[in-house]
Amino acid sequence: GRPPSSSSSPGPGPGPGAVTKVVPLSSQQIQQLLEDNAVILKAISESQSLGRWEECEKYQRLVHKNLTCLAALADAQQRARMAAKGGNPNQPPHGRPNPQDPRMQQQQQQGPQPGWPL
Repeated sequence: GRPPSSSSSPGPGPGPGAVTKVVPLSSQQIQQLLEDNAVILKAISESQSLGRWEECEKYQRLVHKNLTCLAALADAQQRARMAAKGGNPNQPPHGRPNPQDPRMQQQQQQGPQPGWPL
């Protein structure tokens, strides 16, 4: 089967340092994104087994876009909770990479590493 299509073209997304506006999502919308990702991941697996690398890349961009959206939403919620508790809302959540960390900047300069074919 075909995975769900995105409302926008699955482009490479914003570059490093771009500010992503976080749009609040309902629990149903979040659940739908997670279910869509499961379908898309199956499509990636099928495409890989058939050697359809361009399809894989298109689907991977879509999954990346969805995961980036979910991560940004989670970060925004974490910052809101920290601010409500009187903490520093600009501090990254525990366990998350800090984009200001020089090690992260060095990794971003090296560029993405190919993730497939596996």
